[in-house]
Amino acid sequence: MGNDLLSINRLLFCGADVYMMCRFFAAIYPFKTFGMKRHIISLVITLLIFVENAIGSVGLNFITIPLFCYIYALLLFKVSFTNGIAYTIIYFAFVGGKEVLFELLYRFFSYNLPFYIPPWFTSGGVYFF
Repeated sequence: MGNDLLSINRLLFCGADVYMMCRFFAAIYPFKTFGMKRHIISLVITLLIFVENAIGSVGLNFITIPLFCYIYALLLFKVSFTNGIAYTIIYFAFVGGKEVLFELLYRFFSYNLPFYIPPWFTSGGVYFF
């Protein structure tokens, strides 16, 4: 399973998460940085999330991913510290809530259906995704 955690698909999903966070905050706050600096910050945060996901610890995910996204919001947008915390929590209530719900449904169906459903992040499981 360790090899599945270090895949291009996972990296693309991490990039999509950072992009969604950027779009969410851009709808509310103006950018603080522009040009190449903004892209570099986005790339670094994407890679940090990817490396942290590769560790495979759920508890660590719950702590560090919101922290990385909070730092990302502070670096890229003109947002106060308290508003950054509040809107990061709001963002994760919507985005993270859907991910948790999907994971619970996926586990429920994979254990209760009469046929085998491989893990969704593998090549055989992506079809069920």
